[in-house]
Amino acid sequence: MTINSLTLPESRVAQSNSWVFSRDTMIPSLARRRVADLLKQWSLTGCVDDVTLVASELITNAVIHGHGGIRLEVRLLMPAAMGKVVHVEVTDGGRGLAPGVFGRVPRPTEEAESGRGLDLVAAVALRTGSVSEAGRNTVWAWIEARSQ
Repeated sequence: MTINSLTLPESRVAQSNSWVFSRDTMIPSLARRRVADLLKQWSLTGCVDDVTLVASELITNAVIHGHGGIRLEVRLLMPAAMGKVVHVEVTDGGRGLAPGVFGRVPRPTEEAESGRGLDLVAAVALRTGSVSEAGRNTVWAWIEARSQ
C-alpha cells in the first residue's frame, strides 16, 4: 500500500470496525468511548490511552477543518516483520489536504490554545500519513498494539 509516497509493509487485517458520524462537536467524545470499548473487546487494554488520543485528535480535526460526514475505522493489523499495530483512520469530505500533513502544519505560538493535535498523534504513533483524493481526506496512524 502506498500513501504519500510512503510504502507500507503488507499487512493482514486481524480485526476491523468502523463508524460513520455526522459533523458535531460531541463526536470526539463518542469516538473515544467506542474505540476504548472496541480495544477492550480485542483485549488490547495496554494501548487504550494512545489509540483513543489519536482517534480523538483526528476526529476533532475532521470536525473543525473537514466537510460532510466523518468515517472512523479502527483495524488490528499484523504487518510483515512488525508486531501487531492498531490502525486508526479518519476520512471526511474535506476541502483539500496538503499531502504529508504530518510535519508540515505550522507550529502554534506558545499562547495558542489549539494546533498541537497532529504533533501529539505523531508523538505516540509508529507511522502516520494522509491522502486527499476524490473530494475526500483520509488521515491515519499506526499505534503499537499492547495487551497490557
